[in-house]
Amino acid sequence: MIPIIDPRIGAYLDGLLPETDPVATAMEQLARERSIPIVDRQTGRLLYLLARIKQPQLVVVPGDGLGCASWWFARAISISSRVVMIDPDRDNVEHARRMLQDSGLIDRADLQVGDPLGIAAGQRDIDILLMDCDVFDGADVLERMTRCLAKNALLIAVNALRRGAVAEGHETPETAACGSSTATCPVGGISSPPSCRWETACSWATGSVERKVRIMPIRLLFVLVIACTLAGCTRQVISRESLLLAERSLSFAVVRENPHAYVGRHLLLGGAVAETANRPEGAELEVVQFPLDSDDRPQEKRGSEGRFLARSSEFLDPLIFSRGRLVTLVGTVTGVTERRLDGTSYRYPVIAIREMYVWRPEDPYAQPAVHFGIGVGVGF
Repeated sequence: MIPIIDPRIGAYLDGLLPETDPVATAMEQLARERSIPIVDRQTGRLLYLLARIKQPQLVVVPGDGLGCASWWFARAISISSRVVMIDPDRDNVEHARRMLQDSGLIDRADLQVGDPLGIAAGQRDIDILLMDCDVFDGADVLERMTRCLAKNALLIAVNALRRGAVAEGHETPETAACGSSTATCPVGGISSPPSCRWETACSWATGSVERKVRIMPIRLLFVLVIACTLAGCTRQVISRESLLLAERSLSFAVVRENPHAYVGRHLLLGGAVAETANRPEGAELEVVQFPLDSDDRPQEKRGSEGRFLARSSEFLDPLIFSRGRLVTLVGTVTGVTERRLDGTSYRYPVIAIREMYVWRPEDPYAQPAVHFGIGVGVGF
């Protein structure tokens, strides 16, 4: 096997990644014990970034084994979106179910046991389709699945370079056609060499014109996506430094059940201000939590999972943080406070604000003010 990239570059890319959720660490350990191949952390982070950029409604992952790829996708998509994970092994699917439940992501997943290709081919308007070249081989498979894609769908294929075997100098049924660097994707199907038609990068697979699909090692694509993100190609209301600390897989509903169990953990939260109070020891917001969309803006129409208290050492002007004003923040869980709410006892998770953004009430997609520090940014 030929290393696709220099090991030193691989080590550098590993060092760029934030700490992985304990659920993912446990899944990696289980995969090693059972000798089940799963996507590595670099690939998983790439899948996460692509889903964040694409903002899909439907993601389909046939033959996902322990559900690792589906887990990365579920972390990235909105609560109204779905990732369909399919595997013929019931034990694998049940493990994926437990993993998603532990991460608070099960509501975003549809887990099915059965023929991966057959079930996947029955889906319609797929926005992201992840296919493994080592599992699904043949131009007929690609043509069949292309018909299930939505307009401007994203097709991601992994293991296209056969772990470096394409460059070994001897032909096999899997590598014979991979000397070509492109595959042509006409409307309604795929025309390409029998093995090289799979793409390690991604192809916009439907439309009205033919497209060229460039073969690219997935780790190289990872580097390009990271570079694009650092260059500011995606809009963020919270700084990258704070977002890397936030555990998106940790839902507010899970924390609210037992805040003490998550003290010290960083959350990305949003909601509407219910009350603002400034005291000698600091300021406090009572916030009605709402789920966030792909721009991290609170979505009031999706319902709330409860309330929390957001505290800051800075003065928070009640005219800015007025009742009903939407905020998005990254903060640390510090504990729980019990108070009266409408005549009943209510337990509020307490969050120490690291960084916060206040949304303009008149413009849901306003460009936020540039903010790189720790504190409060206001969209005026």
